[in-house]
Amino acid sequence: MRYDFFIKRIDKRIPFVYLDLGSMGGPSKKWNSLRGAMKIIGFEPDAREYSKLKAENDAIYFDNIIYSHSQDLTYYVTRGHGKSSIFKPNRKILSQFEDTERFDIVAEEHFSVNKVASLDDVISTNGIKDVDFLKLDTQGSELKILEGSRNYVLPKIFGIQIEVEFIPIYNDQPLFRDIDLFLSQNGFQLIDVRRYYWKRRDFFQYVGKGQITTGDALYFKSQEALLTEWENIKEISARTSKIYKCILTCLIYKMFDYAVMLASIARQLKFFSQRDYDLTIKEIKHLARRAFWPHFPGKSFLYKVGLNICERFKPFSYLGWADSDRMIGNIKDV
Repeated sequence: MRYDFFIKRIDKRIPFVYLDLGSMGGPSKKWNSLRGAMKIIGFEPDAREYSKLKAENDAIYFDNIIYSHSQDLTYYVTRGHGKSSIFKPNRKILSQFEDTERFDIVAEEHFSVNKVASLDDVISTNGIKDVDFLKLDTQGSELKILEGSRNYVLPKIFGIQIEVEFIPIYNDQPLFRDIDLFLSQNGFQLIDVRRYYWKRRDFFQYVGKGQITTGDALYFKSQEALLTEWENIKEISARTSKIYKCILTCLIYKMFDYAVMLASIARQLKFFSQRDYDLTIKEIKHLARRAFWPHFPGKSFLYKVGLNICERFKPFSYLGWADSDRMIGNIKDV
């Protein structure tokens, strides 16, 4: 899907800034439509993954650990890529499920105080004036990172996609309830959660899902917080760019109702002229129609029939023991 209408309305001096913490594999494909109009700043302390990422031409990657503040930390490198953490895996919990060898610790790396920093410090000291989206997948340290971003980064961010846990996969890690409370207190509201389920190793050869264990949570800034943020941006070009970048985030996830709400707020505050508002709404609705084409009478009925048939022939879970939702927002996140 192309978003040229919105990209052209963003001041090139203030690009869409995407922060990627836990950068294994780089940004997902849903962001490809913004590549070229987007500045990617990533953080990946696992040397195996960092060596692959640093060759990217259109992104900047750091091998620092991002935390609530600077201090010495131990980083536990696991057998499975993407499972390393500053927290030790919780063997008591993991032993109940399959394929836990990926959490085996194969090395311990010491990160000194000068290689550990808060997100606020890194972004502000590098002269980055605006940030728009934050992706967090750091195996249990997400809340610590958020705590270290509340003064500079979070007030500027519109959207967050964050990996959350519902059970303590790592020792002493915060859980979804802790992260959700923190974000709600800092002006964000939960939009969606793509859930992951694991079946216990004692018996998993059955059709159906097991216990919810992890998820990807999507947050957008609330209407009340946006009002304050936008009113504090005095430079017109910067404010207009910010509004369109917020709308673009909604469109990436095909959350068209939220996009229309943002345009309506901008019009009510007189940040959009009537003409700008009309053109923006027209383009959002055009994209919404295209996103779910074809439309025809009886489509809903056929979908339900097909879904019931598929349920009857549903296979065992992935690898026998794992299931997940297909969508986050209104997209398949690949």
